[in-house]
Amino acid sequence: MEEFFESIKIRKLVLVYISVVVFFCIISELNVVKSSKLLDENLLLLLVNLGILLWFILKLKKSSVNVKKEIINLRSTLNSKDIVFSILINITLTIGLFITVIYVVRYISPSLINEILNETNEPDTSTLYSTIVNAIGVSFIGPITEEFMFRGVILNRLKMKMGIKKAVILSSILFGMIHYTLGVVSAVVFGICMSLIYLRTKNIFVTSVIHIINNFIVSVVQVISFVMSKGASQESITMNDFNLYWLIFGILFLIASVVMSGYFIKATLREIRTKNKSLIQILN
Repeated sequence: MEEFFESIKIRKLVLVYISVVVFFCIISELNVVKSSKLLDENLLLLLVNLGILLWFILKLKKSSVNVKKEIINLRSTLNSKDIVFSILINITLTIGLFITVIYVVRYISPSLINEILNETNEPDTSTLYSTIVNAIGVSFIGPITEEFMFRGVILNRLKMKMGIKKAVILSSILFGMIHYTLGVVSAVVFGICMSLIYLRTKNIFVTSVIHIINNFIVSVVQVISFVMSKGASQESITMNDFNLYWLIFGILFLIASVVMSGYFIKATLREIRTKNKSLIQILN
């Protein structure tokens, strides 16, 4: 599928993305749709991702790519190490950054931290329907679409123009930019992990599965949190809840994420170099 992704220009992908977004935004403004109150922000995002994914599927049907073979090869290319390390790195980095940044901002701008905590303490007004729609979009449709876009088209196209290292970094930064606040940093690191796994396996469905598992875990936590919050009174989070032990906890998580990231990236790069050398020897 590498040649398939290399044949799609980034500007064309951007044009398709904008077109799909505009189309569903227009649909959302129709009186019939507005009155139904079904097309909220979460459903709109799901439909946008689904629209782009359908575009990829149509293009794949017109190409000579053996998608079935790629999916069957998952058994031999997907391994537990990739899943465990990439997800653990993402989780520990996100938690560690959140706690550490809370403490840093507390001393730099106490008013800002109060605003952040006030927003956090605001009651969740979303419905169960919206929460489920968000979980479906984030856990299944979104990950596949994002992998096709960022590891498929963008990484491969940038790799052709600027080399592997710059392509991995830039595509991961772009991937991080579509996420929110502190999630940007962990998304960039997660993007680097996904890029290296893709470059090693040459199978976009491998990174799609890992991405799905990662997002599914987050979505399950969100749904459980939503259900529990509706059945009990919500307690406000204050700065007093973040004691010294929490700071130590956050720093340890940051250190763990850095150590795991370093190990995983080095190990994967070594596997990529070894694989390329073996391929060159076979060709010679």
